Amino acid sequence: MLRSICIVLLPLVCLALGCAPAAAPPAATARGSNSHEHDHGHDGHDHGDEDYDSPNTIAAGIAALEKICGEVKAELAEGDLDDADGKVHMVGHLLDDLRVLVMDAKPAADVETAAKKALDGIFDCFDKMDTALHSADEAERKSLDYAAHAATIEAAITSLKALFP
Repeated sequence: MLRSICIVLLPLVCLALGCAPAAAPPAATARGSNSHEHDHGHDGHDHGDEDYDSPNTIAAGIAALEKICGEVKAELAEGDLDDADGKVHMVGHLLDDLRVLVMDAKPAADVETAAKKALDGIFDCFDKMDTALHSADEAERKSLDYAAHAATIEAAITSLKALFP
């Protein structure tokens, strides 16, 4: 009986799924251009990260992170929320790249754990900024202050620099 059910269902499953092999998902790379398309609830604006180039080394990634953090800080201070939003999203891509670079480096377990903690801390800060930037509450958007996150971000970057001199 079970064999009969399988004989009937197998062709139906194949028909439903199609005969062509599944398309490969886009490769997540930490090296090269990070041109991508995505849709995650940010209709009506451009993130400005289409020309983002992924770092080739952890040191380059940390340097890029420091640069972008400085730009976000300045743009938020000037009230330039649209430009800050694009940079906030760029930090997310950069953190993904740094995670890959750290894993590729195959550090000792304690170094890997500390690096993940630092990257997670930075991500949490920028995720909170992103949430505020996309808030329906205009007062929340305009009151967004980098300084509320600066100590956590700076400590995490310092930690990354110490872990990967």
